[in-house]
Amino acid sequence: MVLPNHSIQSFFPKIPVPSASHAAAGRGTLQKPADALAPSDAGGDLQPETQVWHPKGVYKEVNISDLQPGSCKVTFKGRIVNSSPSLETNPGSKKSMLPKGYHFLVLKDDTGLVAIKLVVTANHHTRLQFGRLVTIWATTAIVYTLTTASLLIPHVPLFIPIHPSLTSPSSIKFHPLSTSPTLYRLPSSLNLTPLLTFLTSPSPPPTDTRLLVCVDTVFAPRTLKSKNPPGLDLVMTEVRVFDESAPAGCSLKLWCNKTTSALGWTANQTVLLLTNPRRETAGPVPELGVGLGTLVEVDPGGYEAGWLRGMAAGRAERQVVCVPFPEGGFPEEEGEGVCTLAEVDGRVRGEEGSGFVGRVNVLVLGTKLGEMKRMGKLCCAECCHLPLYAATPSATCNTCDTAHSLVLNPAVFGRLADETGCLSASKMVWSDRACTELLFGTGKHKPDPSGVTEDWRSIVGMDVSALKEEVDEKLAYCRVTLVVGWQGEGGVGRVCVLGVDWEDGDEELM
Repeated sequence: MVLPNHSIQSFFPKIPVPSASHAAAGRGTLQKPADALAPSDAGGDLQPETQVWHPKGVYKEVNISDLQPGSCKVTFKGRIVNSSPSLETNPGSKKSMLPKGYHFLVLKDDTGLVAIKLVVTANHHTRLQFGRLVTIWATTAIVYTLTTASLLIPHVPLFIPIHPSLTSPSSIKFHPLSTSPTLYRLPSSLNLTPLLTFLTSPSPPPTDTRLLVCVDTVFAPRTLKSKNPPGLDLVMTEVRVFDESAPAGCSLKLWCNKTTSALGWTANQTVLLLTNPRRETAGPVPELGVGLGTLVEVDPGGYEAGWLRGMAAGRAERQVVCVPFPEGGFPEEEGEGVCTLAEVDGRVRGEEGSGFVGRVNVLVLGTKLGEMKRMGKLCCAECCHLPLYAATPSATCNTCDTAHSLVLNPAVFGRLADETGCLSASKMVWSDRACTELLFGTGKHKPDPSGVTEDWRSIVGMDVSALKEEVDEKLAYCRVTLVVGWQGEGGVGRVCVLGVDWEDGDEELM
């Protein structure tokens, strides 16, 4: 057997030798001798920086359910469903029965669960996200006997110690989050509890409780001060989740290292299967938490998860309150002439692949500018998958603290009708030009409020009574012609209002 030719210096970064001038300047000063290990190497894996670990010998590839207590030489893969970093890398975590210097994580494949006791190495704590694929090379499996309540994890029969180093026979590999997205997505046995039942049940939940929820909103991380011990900075990320029984949802709070898991979650798309979640009832509203005995499966497969994603997608489509007006994408010429709402509906449904621009003569059944001003919803936008309302054309998102320019809420225009039907103006996408022309008029018919510049943003300074008297009452039952456009396939999927013509409306009335 040929031994690798490595000197002891190859395992540590080189420490620069001080020059003669620096040495002469420091002769009169008592200096502490340099440590053998640099501070960054303390607790590291002691590997040469130019080398990676390679398995020596043959490791049998098995499933997690095939593991047996005792000596072995196996390799397997699984996804992280829970993790608890060491106290050194996660000072906000509670004390556990594990000795210092170890990470504790739980892996799952399609056959079972296993616990991993991982010796702390550099930067491992930053990769302990839920759902990450991990490969293990192990030589020993030990019966899981940690029966302390804080560490009791259901359905985990074994744990495996891993000490990743260049000469160790055991090691671990963290794969990128995008690796094999469909591998090991089979959910645990589904005996699901509705979220509303779990939150409102007066009795303590059993340890085999399973919740299937969808992510609604991921808020920005916040730094809070702990009470025990006092003054410690703790990072917390709040995630709103929901299911069919609780469409309003509830909060799922992730603390410390677990906050990084939520960075890749997408609202109305990411589904979580929570086994044995914590129910926090200290506040006025029950909340969910992830404890040491909780299992978090990200985007599980199966019919139930697919159905929940479909329900969330339809729910998100109905919740859209503000679609940005598209720039371009419409035919340059108005080839449709004057048409009815029924003809526009038939054209959109029958030939979605072709765009068009036409004119529709409609009756404004009533506007609600005064009411929306009173409710603080005169202007709107969307940020962080949440509607953002304000009484002014600018506002700041409460989730990410980003400033936004708002548009006029299309719901202020109420309903529009002609002889063939009616529709809600909020289902259309209005341009700034169309909003201004409808409020201030064009040509001879100009029902504009007195003393106000012809821009829809100028009406935000008017009070509620002035908006009702000078705008809502004057626009009620007026007939106008809308210049509408449809982008066809690949567009925004809604009828857009490019402009408003009042002169044609007067001709129709005559």
